[in-house]
Amino acid sequence: MGFHNLVEFNDLYSTEEICRKKLSQLRWNDNPVCPHCHNIKVYEYKDGKLYRCAKCRRQFSIKVGTIFEDSRIPLKKWFTAIYLVTSNKNGTSSIQLSRNIGVTQKTAWFMLHKIRQEFQIKSNSILDGTQKKNLQEPMMKQIAKPFDTVLKSLIKNNSTEIQGLKGIVESKTSQQQKPTFNRPSRDFDPETD
Repeated sequence: MGFHNLVEFNDLYSTEEICRKKLSQLRWNDNPVCPHCHNIKVYEYKDGKLYRCAKCRRQFSIKVGTIFEDSRIPLKKWFTAIYLVTSNKNGTSSIQLSRNIGVTQKTAWFMLHKIRQEFQIKSNSILDGTQKKNLQEPMMKQIAKPFDTVLKSLIKNNSTEIQGLKGIVESKTSQQQKPTFNRPSRDFDPETD
């Protein structure tokens, strides 16, 4: 679904409950699955925020296994941040984001870092046959995509996949950061200088 401006976006995702339902729809197609054992028999608590797996008996929320995990920032603010980052072709600074969504600059930096890191992992580790995509592919290619597609690409992770992808990215970046040594020119004579 495309939005023409931030007002339309905020009208559609106006409450935390709506954001949770949208996340559930995109992530599980409204059929919760345990992120720990992948069991489909899950019990939902009355508050609608927590689930319990019938097999492994572990509790989980919609945020487990996504960039929203271990964050007390409301989903509404996360959604707005993702929209602002992907709809602005020049990027967004943490100071500007903090003003737009009503959080501290430190929190906005954390959110931007998580969003950019997730886009980097996605763009750097997608395999094309045996060849990896270019490591310099910019995050801004996500701008042309609708918000639902961007959000879906950010949440469709499981922890083992992310760990493997981080290893690929880290090994590639460590190869690129080898030290370089400047050799003296042939005209250089250490005895005359």
